[in-house]
Amino acid sequence: MKTMTRKLLAAFAVALPLSFSSCGEAHTVNEQVATAETAMAEQNYEAGRRICDGLLGEQDKNVISAAEYARLSILYMQFYENADDSEALEMAVECYRKARELDADSAMAVYAILPADEHKYAYALSMIVSGMDNPGDSALDNDRYVAPDSIGVIE
Repeated sequence: MKTMTRKLLAAFAVALPLSFSSCGEAHTVNEQVATAETAMAEQNYEAGRRICDGLLGEQDKNVISAAEYARLSILYMQFYENADDSEALEMAVECYRKARELDADSAMAVYAILPADEHKYAYALSMIVSGMDNPGDSALDNDRYVAPDSIGVIE
């Protein structure tokens, strides 16, 4: 039994590097996104931001999937929340849009399985992008507003 286990472990040790090299850039991007997520979890915002910016800065070299763009959008929302950096919000919106453009189902699957404390980022992105893509008519919005003093007093 020990011999069989050792043979399996040896085969796994040989096959693992081969499988990583066959995945190419996509695996590298996935690893980098995971590293950025770990950095954020450890509150190392600068390291996480450098990784994310590096990935997006070399989009022409990297093959970034819809799921990875979705994960990046959440990371950028976390950067925005922690540093109040408007550029991070712009990057989050850009990643959200790219994720939805590449494969909306994949992106939505990522957003659907977020931990409960991260759902707010996906919801906020959805509302921001929806508001940007479908701006309301401000005249109509003003007509819907009723000043509190014009309603009257309830006795």
